[in-house]
Amino acid sequence: MSPGKVVDLIYPHDNLRHKSIPLPDFEKIHAQMIQMGKHADLSYLWIDYKKLNPGGYQPSQFYKLYGDFVKETYGTDRASMPVERIPGEKMYIDWVGDQPELLLDTSTGELQKVHIFTTTLGFSSLIYAEIFLDEKLPQFIAGTVHALSFYGAVPKYLVPDNLKTAVTKHTKDELVL
Repeated sequence: MSPGKVVDLIYPHDNLRHKSIPLPDFEKIHAQMIQMGKHADLSYLWIDYKKLNPGGYQPSQFYKLYGDFVKETYGTDRASMPVERIPGEKMYIDWVGDQPELLLDTSTGELQKVHIFTTTLGFSSLIYAEIFLDEKLPQFIAGTVHALSFYGAVPKYLVPDNLKTAVTKHTKDELVL
């Protein structure tokens, strides 16, 4: 057998994708991934695809085809969004989601959970963090004051992220000073 025939047998020219398996609508899937933002999870979209197409692609092939679509459509499979930042404009504020047991109660010997208050400056990405026993409004205010003192400046906007304090009763995401 000639070398060309061997190559053709191992690597056929025809696309071996099963014509009977419907190709997912990757334009729609990509739009959903963008809409989900930081909570984007392709596995949930695969589950939706499989509900509509029980004989459809399995996860590994689905993920590969999606990656190929993104690379072909956008020139890269790495998703990113440039954000223009202005020095001194924003300070982002949040409580860290996890409450690690870091504080030792000397009277009982038990470890207590702590709440980590964090801020980040939008342009420089400089971080301030402080530990509190709870996430109530007085701690939020104290953490904010301490952060501003640490930075030695006051930004134009304070931008809290999903805070469960009285501060979030405002209708805008940003609090103007």
